[in-house]
Amino acid sequence: TLSYTSPSIAGTTLQIAYAGKNDGQQVNDKSTSGLAGGEMTGAGMDVVIDSSQDFGFFAPQVFVGYSETEHDDKGVAGGDAKKNRQEGVIGATVAVGPIKAGWQRSLEYTGINQGDTNVFGYKNTSWGVSFKVNDDLSVSYAEFESIKGSVAHQNTGGPRPTTSVESIQAAYTMGGVGLKVAFNDLDNGTYTVGTGSDAEHTLVMLSLAF
Repeated sequence: TLSYTSPSIAGTTLQIAYAGKNDGQQVNDKSTSGLAGGEMTGAGMDVVIDSSQDFGFFAPQVFVGYSETEHDDKGVAGGDAKKNRQEGVIGATVAVGPIKAGWQRSLEYTGINQGDTNVFGYKNTSWGVSFKVNDDLSVSYAEFESIKGSVAHQNTGGPRPTTSVESIQAAYTMGGVGLKVAFNDLDNGTYTVGTGSDAEHTLVMLSLAF
């Protein structure tokens, strides 16, 4: 993998990365790299522009990124040939005093649209806001929505399967003690309509530092 990060100009940087074989697989110690079926993917390239500004009480950050991974046509029987996988993301955060908010939208095109069962892409949207009550306590709220696009739904014009998550969180520290609590509500967890894929979770984490 080759990567380059430009010098910061007015708080803005450009990052470029290139991988000759992009299979998204990390390598463990004393093991081989690669992914089963990894011959289906080729080179990959990422480009990210990140701009962070600080105007004292107002500190915005904006970022945009694009990624493309080559697909070959091996294993395709009929239908359209596989296209390159493409992904894009844009987002922003802004901090004003004790309040920080953020929004992000990402799109993924899988490059696979040969049959009705194929998923050709996803559209993901998330946003959140946090409030720092004091040096010890902070609270936050966030939402996430993911829409799955399949060839079947594109052909019929029906509603696309959607998964969504809502989360309320709080964090408190006192000396060497840290307590974090999260209440999560999942709707259509497997892009399946109905209560069978819904879930509610409460997470509690306690940490002690000596």
